[in-house]
Parts: sequence; structure tokens; C-alpha cells
Amino acid sequence: MLLSVSHGLGRPRGGWASVDQQRALQGALCVGAHGSSAPLLAADMLQHAPFLPGGLWFCLACFGAGTRKESAFYPWLSLLAREGAYSGQVQRVLASLPPGGERPFLAALPQAALRNPEGPLSVIAHLDLAWTFGFVDPNRMTQSRASRIFSSLQAMARGSRAGVALDALMRSYREVNDELLCGYHAEEDARVWNRPSPVDPMQRGSAFMLRNDLRGYVLLGDPAARLPLKGSQAPHPAAP
Repeated sequence: MLLSVSHGLGRPRGGWASVDQQRALQGALCVGAHGSSAPLLAADMLQHAPFLPGGLWFCLACFGAGTRKESAFYPWLSLLAREGAYSGQVQRVLASLPPGGERPFLAALPQAALRNPEGPLSVIAHLDLAWTFGFVDPNRMTQSRASRIFSSLQAMARGSRAGVALDALMRSYREVNDELLCGYHAEEDARVWNRPSPVDPMQRGSAFMLRNDLRGYVLLGDPAARLPLKGSQAPHPAAP
């Protein structure tokens, strides 16, 4: 198993030279110092060289799995920006998101890895911007939520299939979704009984950022794949 945590290449400040360049490079991994000159792990590097053969790759990076038509984070980032969050740095992030009207696409990097006969069987990666919300509490930066990410790796290490590994992470998504629904219910109760809303817009915005961060992970490859672990395969019947 491989867990990679890095920046994923997004739209440069000057824009992409062509659609083909965007399809080839968006989501490539920045594997050195972050910046325009950072070395990249791109699709053409994984075409033929052995890379995690028969394994599971959990790729935590922006656009690691692909790019949506419209980012799920845009409305909530805009709300947080209006509330003064992120010290005015949100506008630069908003400017890097897909402008709308473009076709969504899968990233070239995981496709190259999965096409490689000596590559992984499955890739779990992000289909949008990837944030730290999934594994760090934004209100208590020392509070780790890394167990959410590790739950997927642990499921595979126990012999579960790749689809089960993704669902281990989606359990956290469903918990956050339930919390948001409870908040909407409390807000409607307050409206009916003419009481002040108990919901803080900043907390709701952060909760939606967490929800969308978790929901952005998708599984590419074979959902039924399992790691070739000792004891994970059914024994062969005895010869007569």
C-alpha cells in the first residue's frame, strides 16, 4: 500500500497553454518544494516502470483523481471569505478553481498507473481540491483526524476489498452529513417557534468544507481488488 500526501498541480496563474496540456498535467504530483519549478510525478513517468504492482494507492492531492465541472467548495469558500476566514487568501484559491463550462475529466496520472501491467489495482484519490479538513480539526489544529484516512488502509491490510476500503472513509462522510442535517432541523425548529437560529454560519461553512473534502474521494480501478496477503485467498480444494 502507498499513502502519498502532496500538492496536486492545478491551473497555473497564466492558464493552461492548451486543453491537451491541462488533461496531461492537472493532478500531477508536486514532489519537491512547492512552486512553479517543483519536480512533478506525471503520467508519462508511470507508463512502463514498475510502480506499486498489485497494490492500493491512496493519493491525497488536489485533482489527484480528476477535475469536476464545478468545484463543490466554491459556495462554501465564498461564504467563509465573506465571514473573514483565511485572512483574505481565499480569492487566490477561488481563482484557481474550474471557471465553469469546461468538461470534467479524470486525471492522467492514476489512469497511467492503472494501465501499467506492473501498477496498482486500485487508486483512491480526490476529484476536486483536497483539504486538510479530512484529517485535521480546523478548530483545534493539534487534534488529528488521521484515523479517517488510515481506516481505508487498515481495511485493505485486513484483507478487505478496495470498495470496502473506500467505504471505511465514507462512514466519516455520512456522520458529518447527519450532523449537518441535524443543524438544518434545529434551524427550522427555531424559525417555526420564532427563536434565534442556533447555527453559526462559520461552523456550518466549515462542516460543509469537511463534508465535501471527504466526499471528494473516489475509487478508480477494480473495487473488488484485494491485496495479495497471506491467508486472504480462499484455499484450493484438495486433489482427489
